[in-house]
This record gives sequence, C-alpha cells and structure tokens, in this order.
Amino acid sequence: MKLLDLLKRDPDWIYPRDGAEDIVLSTRVRLARNVALFPFPGRATDAERKDVFRLIKEVLKETKIFDNGLILSAEDLTLLDKELLFERRLVSKEFLRIKKFSGVAISADETISIMINEEDHLRIQVISGGFELHRAFDIANKIDDKIGERVKYAFSKRWGYLTSCLTNVGTGLRASVLLHLPALNQTGKLHSLMDKLRKEGFAVRGFFGEGTKAYGNFLQVSNQITLGVSEEEIIRNLYQKVKEIVEKEKNARSRLYDEAGLELENTVWRAYGIMKFARLLNLRDFVNYASAIRTGIGMQIIKNVDLLTINKLLIEAMPAHLMKKCGKTLEKDEEDYERAKLVRERI
Repeated sequence: MKLLDLLKRDPDWIYPRDGAEDIVLSTRVRLARNVALFPFPGRATDAERKDVFRLIKEVLKETKIFDNGLILSAEDLTLLDKELLFERRLVSKEFLRIKKFSGVAISADETISIMINEEDHLRIQVISGGFELHRAFDIANKIDDKIGERVKYAFSKRWGYLTSCLTNVGTGLRASVLLHLPALNQTGKLHSLMDKLRKEGFAVRGFFGEGTKAYGNFLQVSNQITLGVSEEEIIRNLYQKVKEIVEKEKNARSRLYDEAGLELENTVWRAYGIMKFARLLNLRDFVNYASAIRTGIGMQIIKNVDLLTINKLLIEAMPAHLMKKCGKTLEKDEEDYERAKLVRERI
C-alpha cells in the first residue's frame, strides 16, 4: 500500500452506521502514551527521537496491525502529503509542522492511525463512522494493550499516564464525536448549548478538531478532563451527553419544519441547485451548502442524494485532495473550479 492508494478508496468512517447518522458523522478515540526512560518529544534530542521512532516502528510491525497499511516517516512526506492525511483525519494539525524522526502508521481501512513523536511518543487513534463510541474505545484499548506488552509506558501510580500536555495526564484519553447540528444553529440554540458544554467540562471544536473552524454546522464535542476519572467514566459521560445533543437536534429540526417549513425547503433546494450547477465553489460555501443538503437528506426533503455521497465529498473536495487528484498545485480560482466540477459530477 502506498500513500496515493488512499485516493482510490474511501475511509471506513464515512459510511453511515446507525439511526443518528444524519446527526453524528463520526466518532474518534485517542490515547496519548510515552515510552518510559525517554524524554518527551518536545524535550528530546534528535538521537533520542530517532531511537524512539525506530523502537515504535519495530513494535508496530510485531503487532501486525499495519501489515496491509502504511508506516510513513514525516521526512518522506511533503506538506501536501501531510495535508492530505489531515483532511482524512488521520493526523493532527500539529503533525503538519513536524519533520524529523516522526511519522504515522495507518491501517488499510483508515480506522486506526498512530502518530509517532508528535506531541507524545504515541498518539493511538481509532475513528469510526456514526455513533460507535464504545466500539472505537474497545479497539483503541486492545491496541494500547498490545503495544504495552512490548513497551514500558511512562506511568505514575499517583497521576496515571504521563503526557507532554498536563490536560492529558491521567488516562491520556480524548474521545470526540463529530456532530452536524444545523437546526440548533438556525433556531439560535447552538451558542448557549456550546457554553453549557464547556461549563460541564467538555471541549467544543471545529470540523477537524483542535485549532480548526466550525464550518457548515459541524462541531466536534470531546471530553476535557482526563485526570481523576476512569476511561469508562469518560466514555460513559460523553456518550450520555451526545445522546442528549442528538435528541435536542431532532426536536429542533421538528420545530423548525413546523414553524418555517417552506423557508427550510427553499434553503435546502437552493443549496442543491448551486451545488448542481456552480462553476466555482470556494471551500466555505461548499461546506455550508453540503450542510444544507445533509439537512435535507436527514429530513427527507431531498431523496435523490444520499448521505454517503455528501460524506465522500466532504473529504474529496478538500484542497489537498483536489491538488493530489490534479497532480499539481492549484491557484485559488483553479481550486474552486475543480471543486465545483467534482461536486457537479457527484450531485
């Protein structure tokens, strides 16, 4: 498997999974771990980072998790390569700036990715389609155990797993759910919900997570606390909170249709018309129109486009994907033209 092979297949997480697939796009679980007796990546010398990178690569090969996947060195990746991985939610924004003795391992179905020598020695990530929080956690836990049998982790009996960032100390667990909440936004309930979530100890971020913007009514909700609570508690609390949010969004959609059904249908079909016939589409407009069409599909206003088509476009119409597909760097107008062309073909 090679990097460009990713463009020939769809990541597993974009496939709709459960009854809330029009609201919950995906679920991600990430575990931060460090190797005992080595300085954390931010304080390590090049020689120490190199030793850790070599050690983890050997361990990952022993586990055979990535036999049909990829283990990539950051030094061998261009910035565009890294942006492609970022758009597929396989690496963090921080990974884009990393160069020496770092890398990422990716499973064939893109469900599992492990960043090596990013902020921590290991960032074990499992991403699943729909609201499969417990399943994603179970997979991440098993991978963590497999690696832990071969590597001694930096661990304190008092504090738990030791990490570069103090907010990850303890379990090292960050679980997040990517939600599509157009009705809560349109009814003016979203900002108060976000404020409440933050007060309750949850983090609220944009489409691609930390440090990214909230385009198209997509929000990522994750746990904020990792110390003093068990992994099971973190998963249970987030699961219950997301269930509440899903119900709020369903109720908001029902009220919105009852009170402003014609305006809603007009917004949905206008977005469809623009996506169907536009010759230029910038990224922000594309995501906003994709959000409107997703809303229309979920509320059965639109029946000739399915969620999978929109989910695929939310990856393939991103800048790095368009440039990789075209085989060259695109100017802004060229990028907008290629995006509109792709969307017309799919819609």
